Amino acid sequence: MRRIFLTLTSVLVLVVTAAPAHAAGQCAARFPGAGFDTRADAGVVSVVGVGLNEELTARYARVWAPVVDLLQNDFGTLEGVEVCVFENEVPLDSADYDYPDSLPIRSIAFADEGMVVLSAWRIAGPLDAGLVGLVHIAQVRAGGGSYPEPLGADGIGYYRNRVEGTTDAVHNRFVRSNVGLREPWPPIPWLGGEPRSDILAWNAEQAIGSQYTSGVGYGGAGEFTNHVVLNGGPSVLANPDPGVVATLDEGWRQQLFDESGSIPGGSRGWIKGVLFAVGAVVLGIGVAVSTRLARKRQERYLLELADDPRIPAFAPEDTGPIRTSPAGSLRRRDAGVGGRRSRAVGRDLDDRNRAPSGRKVGRGVDVMPAGGEARDDAYRHPGFDRDD
Repeated sequence: MRRIFLTLTSVLVLVVTAAPAHAAGQCAARFPGAGFDTRADAGVVSVVGVGLNEELTARYARVWAPVVDLLQNDFGTLEGVEVCVFENEVPLDSADYDYPDSLPIRSIAFADEGMVVLSAWRIAGPLDAGLVGLVHIAQVRAGGGSYPEPLGADGIGYYRNRVEGTTDAVHNRFVRSNVGLREPWPPIPWLGGEPRSDILAWNAEQAIGSQYTSGVGYGGAGEFTNHVVLNGGPSVLANPDPGVVATLDEGWRQQLFDESGSIPGGSRGWIKGVLFAVGAVVLGIGVAVSTRLARKRQERYLLELADDPRIPAFAPEDTGPIRTSPAGSLRRRDAGVGGRRSRAVGRDLDDRNRAPSGRKVGRGVDVMPAGGEARDDAYRHPGFDRDD
């Protein structure tokens, strides 16, 4: 009985001592004195925390679970990976890594060790940082210790777009950026940059990302990688062949150009507009010049008629002196009415101010020839012919 008791006690001690090591794994090995006290699973990836409550650790795991599933389907290289989340500072010295000495490390990923180390001094900081670290590990492991750039950075943006549901929005932005081009973009060297290797340290809190991303600190737009997955399959990402990537790049650039509605060689519609405008201006100038020339011809014709000796000169008829009204008044001064006649008034040739008989107006009775009544007497006043 004593031997059985000692055996059971030894087994229980081994189980108890082995449980924390299994709960922490790589994180406990790298930071032996940290004391990881919370744990949650995101697919095949374990999330452990220091100073975090269970709810926050589980929340991080739920956020990273979709990208873990995508990466596991496309690369299949995330088994045994752990994400270590510290409540405050990460216990790593920036001088030991390719990172500015003046900044504390708050996000770093180790592909060989399969570990992502994050700081949660800002609660939302690890959300995107965990995605970047997991994609980095999947890519570098699939590439056998390295992954080409800038395809790798663009791939990080692709998985971010997949999780956030912004893939179509990013594609539409790229289509609009091709509007008005005369030809597609030149080839892009997706595999021509310096390859990314084991360790990636970046500032997840600095929004210096592409204008097509959601303001994050690391990763590309992800549009080309989306085209690669749709037309070449995820296997191209796991093993990017230069010839295949170049062919996909050519098709991607041509597709963006075609969808934008741009015309090869540039639009020719502006030429018709310019010709129409020039024609209108020329027509206006022609009408103005023609009108001026016609006016000049008329003036010259009239001048030639005036100088032609064969045409007799026009002489107005002499009717004597022209009597004008005195200046300063339009009223007749002396009409010779009522017996008054000014000496300044000459002889009235047309008798307009006198009776036709030549007698003075207003003196006596005009002599009327004897005769019968006029035929219109019926329409006159009955007493019109009486003398009294």
